[in-house]
Amino acid sequence: MKSQQLTNAFVKETFMDLKTQLKTVAKNHQASIQNLETKFDRLADKLGPSGSLPSNTQPNPRDNSTDQQNNFETPINFDSDDEDDEPTRQPKTQPSKPVKETPLPKPYKPKIPYPQRLRKQKIEAQYG
Repeated sequence: MKSQQLTNAFVKETFMDLKTQLKTVAKNHQASIQNLETKFDRLADKLGPSGSLPSNTQPNPRDNSTDQQNNFETPINFDSDDEDDEPTRQPKTQPSKPVKETPLPKPYKPKIPYPQRLRKQKIEAQYG
C-alpha cells in the first residue's frame, strides 16, 4: 500500500513538473509570436503605406515605347475639315509576311461503344 502511495506521489509530481514546463513553453512561443508581429509591423512601416507606389521609380532599360513612337511616319493625315479633331498619325507599313494557313483538324468522331448492335441493321439495310 505504501509503495502505491509513493508511486501516486511520483506520478503527481512529474505531472506537475510537465504542466509547468508546458506553461513556460507556451509563454515563450507567445512571446516569440508577439516579437515577430512587432518586427513585421516595423518593416511594413519602413516600406511605406500599402497600396501606393514608390515615388523613386526607375525607367525600364528595355522599354520599347520609344521604338513604337518612332514607328510612325511624320506626315499627319486629317480625315475631316474640322479643326477641333485631333490629327491621327499613320503607322508605317511594313511588308507583310505570307501567313501559313494550317488546315483544321478533323472533328472528333467517337467510336461506337457496342458495334455489334449496329451489325443487324447494316445487314438488313444491305439485304433487306
